[in-house]
Amino acid sequence: MPVAAWASKFGLRPGQRVALVEPLESDLASMRLAAPDGVRLDLGLKPDSLYDQIFYWPRQTEGLAERLRHLARMVPPQGAIWLVIPKQAHRQALDVTMTWEQMQAEALTTDLVDNKTASFSDRTYGTRFVIRRSARPGSVK
Repeated sequence: MPVAAWASKFGLRPGQRVALVEPLESDLASMRLAAPDGVRLDLGLKPDSLYDQIFYWPRQTEGLAERLRHLARMVPPQGAIWLVIPKQAHRQALDVTMTWEQMQAEALTTDLVDNKTASFSDRTYGTRFVIRRSARPGSVK
């Protein structure tokens, strides 16, 4: 896939600040190649920072909901958190113990909801989570 199409698929645009949390080396290289000029990529999270998007490669469900609550405080109401996990055939080789269904179930216990899934690489794919509209500041509950 051309780099521009890949960046577009994941919503990477100039001026964005994006955090990469615990990425696989191969996916990190892809992100660096695909990010358009003007996208700031931070490896890891910087304290007291706000990110337009966070890409996170979780390995297990234990503590995932708590971690997602923390990440949700680091994106604006219109921001996104991508959870990148291995495709089923690669899960064991990449030492990931959870399934997509387990990951989604943990995420849905937070104020996040999934709204897009896309192939990230030949071994991984991402699911985008956004803050539920009802949980955004100023929303009517």
